[in-house]
Amino acid sequence: MSLRFPRPTGLYPVGTTELHLVDSRRDDPYVPGQPRELMISLWYPSSGGHTERAPYGWKRDLNVPAGQHYTFIDHQVLIPWFRRFFTVPPELIANTIGTVNAKRILRSLRTYIPAFFDQHLRGRPSAWQNSPRHPDVTFVQ
Repeated sequence: MSLRFPRPTGLYPVGTTELHLVDSRRDDPYVPGQPRELMISLWYPSSGGHTERAPYGWKRDLNVPAGQHYTFIDHQVLIPWFRRFFTVPPELIANTIGTVNAKRILRSLRTYIPAFFDQHLRGRPSAWQNSPRHPDVTFVQ
């Protein structure tokens, strides 16, 4: 069974934007010692013009407790490669990509990212759930 939202209705156009919020006064509950950061999607009434209505958004937030900000890009591969030629302090690695197992997280990314695009761009529903095959990743509810 796939989840389907009704088409947006109403007389007025709606705009959407993404915001990156940082609260430097609070620690991130998943990354102690780092400021609390949130990405949010915002839908707002738009004035004037004949613009298309913004579609409903649907996303899944993934948490990698042993990861860091650059866990979700190619730093997992690049930093170990750099270590063959340069001295890279362990603290820099931990602060950049975390301590997550690079091979396991790459396997997870190769599963979840294509599944997201298959579902939302190709209309091929996928099962989105925590999996024992990807122990480093949990879904944020």
